[in-house]
Amino acid sequence: MGLNAQSNVFPPGLASGQYNASAPTVADGQTNPMQLDSAGRQIVVQPLVNAPLAGAATATRAVVAGGAFNATIAALSDTQQAALQVDCSGRLLVNTEPTPGANGKLAYRVGNSALTAFTTTYDLFYVQGSATRTVKIKRIMLSFNCATAGAYYFQLQRHAATGTGNNSADTPQPMDSRNVTAATAVVKHQTAASGAPTSPVILGSQRIYVATNNGSVQSVVWEFAGKNSMPLIVSGATDFVSVSMNGQTITSNGTYDFEIEFEEDNS
Repeated sequence: MGLNAQSNVFPPGLASGQYNASAPTVADGQTNPMQLDSAGRQIVVQPLVNAPLAGAATATRAVVAGGAFNATIAALSDTQQAALQVDCSGRLLVNTEPTPGANGKLAYRVGNSALTAFTTTYDLFYVQGSATRTVKIKRIMLSFNCATAGAYYFQLQRHAATGTGNNSADTPQPMDSRNVTAATAVVKHQTAASGAPTSPVILGSQRIYVATNNGSVQSVVWEFAGKNSMPLIVSGATDFVSVSMNGQTITSNGTYDFEIEFEEDNS
């Protein structure tokens, strides 16, 4: 049933309002119909003042978002709430380094020393990705020496599975002592000559020259954290990144040390 424009009678149960060419003035405690414009649309007044304010002035009808200054920041428990925190000058405090935990950034380092590079080998050590978190490698370092002088190259490889050979796990340690979450990435070094991995892709290669066993220790470093560079991503349990000698023949076993720095998150 339509509304007769010239009638003040409304169908039962129909929400309605009133058009007034001049808006009424309502005193405290009085009631008044909803106000409509001449087309019957409800009039809604925005109670905020949109004009910019000078200095520290506050609009009479503004809703001000603010925070609380606490000399000692509150320590919240799960599901608790608190006001936004500001410093003594009223500037909002923002934590760009979340406390390590399930949703924070987790950083680790891992390494080992005096390991054997066998006379003919492929992977020396590798990082296996995680099924639950994204692994982001920031830095890999290898130092090497050998009883036989010569030039040796080391490849940074990505592959879907490791080659044959025995290996031993190296346990990553958190870089923040507050982090009680174990790394989900797996790091292992070979304890015997390893076979060729499955479908390796070369991400980098460096060559060093070793003069003598006792007098020349050379290092190879891959950095992924400087100059706004992207970290080396290892994603999923079938993603491996390794440092490989790619089957080179060494007259006698070499000795090497390594270290890896990486992060994990939920990205």
